Amino acid sequence: MDGDKTFLHAEAFEQIDTATEVNQAAEALIATVNASLRLSDTAAQPLTVGPVVDAQGARSHFVTLREGVSARGRAGVVTVAIDGAAGQPPPTEPVQAKRTRVIGSDAEVARAVDS
Repeated sequence: MDGDKTFLHAEAFEQIDTATEVNQAAEALIATVNASLRLSDTAAQPLTVGPVVDAQGARSHFVTLREGVSARGRAGVVTVAIDGAAGQPPPTEPVQAKRTRVIGSDAEVARAVDS
């Protein structure tokens, strides 16, 4: 336990190579546990899967969006894996350089910023 969090340990997880695969296995296991809980106690709160924590303590967080759900947020550097293909994020333009470029490219924007 870590505060109010409980960690799920399974020998099967140790045989899995990636945090993504551990997360998928944990989701499947917890879905089965939740189904059993609902059968035995209809008022039971479902368990949820949090970050995958490796042996060194590094955490991998996962977000699952259902169809029709939108999300908005801010983050520093984000790497998105689509169909398991992860790579380095593209270089980003510094914020001040981007503002300068946008202001200089449109007379209306430049006028609005100057007022």
